[in-house]
Amino acid sequence: MVILINRGCVGLEEIRTHRVTLRLILLIIGICICCILLTFAISNFGNDTHQIEPEPVKCDCSLTQNSFPQTIPSVSNITPNKPILKPCKPIKKTSPVQRAIVIYYPSHQKSYKDINDSFIGVPLVNDKETFDAKRSESLYEKLRTYGYIDSINAIYEGYWTFKMYDFILRTDIDVFIYHHFATYIPSNCAFITGGGRYTTEFKRRKLKSIAHDMGFAHVNLLNMGSTWYGSPYDGYLVANQTLHGMLWLALYEFAMPERESKLGTLMWPEWHYGVLLLYGQQLALNHLVGINQIRILIGHNLLDQLTTDDRVEYVQKGIRLNLHCWHTDLPFSKFVFKMGKYNQTDLEKYKNGKTAQAYAMRMALESKYMTLEELAAYGRKKSLSS
Repeated sequence: MVILINRGCVGLEEIRTHRVTLRLILLIIGICICCILLTFAISNFGNDTHQIEPEPVKCDCSLTQNSFPQTIPSVSNITPNKPILKPCKPIKKTSPVQRAIVIYYPSHQKSYKDINDSFIGVPLVNDKETFDAKRSESLYEKLRTYGYIDSINAIYEGYWTFKMYDFILRTDIDVFIYHHFATYIPSNCAFITGGGRYTTEFKRRKLKSIAHDMGFAHVNLLNMGSTWYGSPYDGYLVANQTLHGMLWLALYEFAMPERESKLGTLMWPEWHYGVLLLYGQQLALNHLVGINQIRILIGHNLLDQLTTDDRVEYVQKGIRLNLHCWHTDLPFSKFVFKMGKYNQTDLEKYKNGKTAQAYAMRMALESKYMTLEELAAYGRKKSLSS
């Protein structure tokens, strides 16, 4: 091996030949390894190894969990998961019958000031069972313009006003109630809803996914109608969870143009803000059944029946409880009635009719021949005689 050594101090270069031994080779390898280790140590440990981690930058934005009531921990919006339902104690048909009609007046309506009858104000703000201050504030802020919110909120916050009764019927104003309802008692203490016609495959999957996001149980119950009939406590439970579902949907599943009805019915039937109540109800009922809190019966042949049905068999069997006006121009149509196009209709044509269509037409036409006072007196007389 020839090694060139620069001896610049004397300005001369000379070449010397040395004998390379194994010991010399090992020495060179050792020196190289030491240089590599020294370089690594300097580059990685030369600085202070105990640097303080910088503090995270604080976000000045509002957190999602602070703007909406939580699903799991809140006592007010999640029903306790009991292992079994309360034992069913059926109501006997021989028991005395007491009925009450509860009319809800929003506080901004001045018409209630002209009422001579006594009325009760809700909510009781100190009653934790029926008033959730934080959620009430959110409902007012986000849903006060939604026209049907009070029909649910009045059941939750007004529970103490009717909990002494055996049953409660929550229904819309565009319905006709059959006389069969006066003696009908749900079997097996079931909470009954009508049948609905708003579910599509897209909606089914979407609501199931939303239930998962909320921490709600889901047991694939579909197409529940607007009318409820069951015990006051079951109505209270369903109203509570329905409000929670409606608020969640309004905040996270509908854009502002949808909430402001700027899209009209463009998204119907797949996804429509106008039926927010039914979506919230579907989430609520699936959850309560899933955690074994209520027994439910979807009364497809009991509640929310069509006013256009001209068949006879259901009326003769006496299994219909109420008729609900759907969106149609066929008789009976609430839209045609409101426009006064039934004013010249002959009442005798429907007087002895046995179909749902005839019953709705007869009730609507007879109501036009009575003042509200006469109608109230007629109702009181019938109630006392029964």
